[in-house]
Amino acid sequence: MSTPLLEVDSLDAGYHGQRVLRDVSFAVPEGGLITIIGPNGHGKTTLLRAVSGLIQPMAGEIRFDGRGLGRARVDQIVALGIVHIPQGDMIFSEMTVRDNLLMGAYLPGPYRQMEASLKEVYALLPRLQERESQVASTLSGGERRMLAIGRGMMTGGRILLIDEPSLGLAPIAIDTIYGLIRALKEAGRTILLVEENASRVHDLADRIYLLDLLETRFHLAVGPRQGPYRQMEASLKEVYALLPRLQERESQVASTLSGGERRMLAIGRGMMTGGRILLIDEPSLGLAPIAIDTIYGLIRALKEAGRTILLVEENASRVHDLADRIYLLDHGEFVWQGTASELDLHEEIVETYLGG
Repeated sequence: MSTPLLEVDSLDAGYHGQRVLRDVSFAVPEGGLITIIGPNGHGKTTLLRAVSGLIQPMAGEIRFDGRGLGRARVDQIVALGIVHIPQGDMIFSEMTVRDNLLMGAYLPGPYRQMEASLKEVYALLPRLQERESQVASTLSGGERRMLAIGRGMMTGGRILLIDEPSLGLAPIAIDTIYGLIRALKEAGRTILLVEENASRVHDLADRIYLLDLLETRFHLAVGPRQGPYRQMEASLKEVYALLPRLQERESQVASTLSGGERRMLAIGRGMMTGGRILLIDEPSLGLAPIAIDTIYGLIRALKEAGRTILLVEENASRVHDLADRIYLLDHGEFVWQGTASELDLHEEIVETYLGG
């Protein structure tokens, strides 16, 4: 991968004194396609707004081609070649398609290249050429998204910041938009892409950053063909085979699940990492007996499948016939260790610690 064109170092950003992003760091190499994924409301758009100068960082540094942006104005940032294509398109609805595209070439450099840029846009998006005299308000949602990206291309920018290009579109329109993004990448364009639809970027991004769900910070960066991400579909199939109830509820909001189902979901998510050892803390805590049966059926299946497990449990009866070895912890010290059959021979241990 080439040297970074855009570098974000320890960035804090937000609104009205409230931080949305904390200590965010990443880099976009020239000619690369870097994707930021994560759920709505966790700072992806805020990040693009900070890079493009629409909001000022609270802390940290943003560098473009080795130059710190500091408190540069939006027009200065655009002149450097940073092009922000926002959510919601924001096209000029009462202007024609052609006039919308030409609005992207208002700076002196792009203006001189206007016809060549227009030819490039029409080559990649012939539907825009077919509709060049049509008023933008009459376009479909997919066509409006094409127009917004096409207008960004007209600036001749060195990096495109594209925010949620699949948002609200029909599958056939999404296919067209991602065909365009792939063509831009293959043509050597540098792209920073924000997307919630992770399946669309799986084979496209050079590197993926996942926005943390709890702390609103980047905590995981994985290549799309590396590790768990590459095995995502196979892992999901394994989880659903062991926990069919999760598959039945895969489109259901997690807050509506029962306690047992939420515990299944937590263990299933752990399985998705492809980790070599699972550390499972008190899986039976607070659950009804029938839910505990399901959870321990899952743990037994994981063991039989060869998974390595370190299990913490207060309910000794549940691990008696399951564990290869049991350690008894008392006030921070191990007071006994052995197999389940050895434990049965120590009546005083059972009576004192396990309520036997």
